[in-house]
Amino acid sequence: MTTLSNNTYNALVYALGPGGNASAAEIDGILAGNDITLADTNILVGNSTGKAAAVAVSGDATLADTGALTIASGKLVGAGLVNLPGNATGNTTVLAAAGRARTCIIVVTPSANFANGNGAQPTFTLGQGSNNNSIAVTGDFTGANTNQNFTFATTLGANNALVAACAAAATGNATGGINVTAIAVG
Repeated sequence: MTTLSNNTYNALVYALGPGGNASAAEIDGILAGNDITLADTNILVGNSTGKAAAVAVSGDATLADTGALTIASGKLVGAGLVNLPGNATGNTTVLAAAGRARTCIIVVTPSANFANGNGAQPTFTLGQGSNNNSIAVTGDFTGANTNQNFTFATTLGANNALVAACAAAATGNATGGINVTAIAVG
């Protein structure tokens, strides 16, 4: 159970109550006084009543008091990182087929600034197996800069690889390229 002192509780009620307009920094300041007690290796998770509750990480992972997260053996079934330049078309396998369905977290990061110049920016697709456009990328790279991340999740079919493709190369002096990082669990 998480316990707040009366002073912290009253400060939060005032900050968040009717008409309260506390900023994130103000709330962090209220909570920074170490008034929240939490058992070793526990984290706060919202429960079914909408309250934060102290729980231990369980299931396929454990959490050390140093913050190190350990994933159980056999649960992380694949990881891949590829760089796709925007100056040539072609397919690149990010994750090979694994013979079982997997949940994937995919991060797409521009590796070069996307700029039109006097041409057209490259277009990229993600897909399963030979269907190179079956995973919708939620993000528009137009004008994107390096170090902006576009993150999404999908489920790969049992016998499908995750494939990234430069579907249309940049033309003229337009630029753009992407890194695709994927982690599969299942």
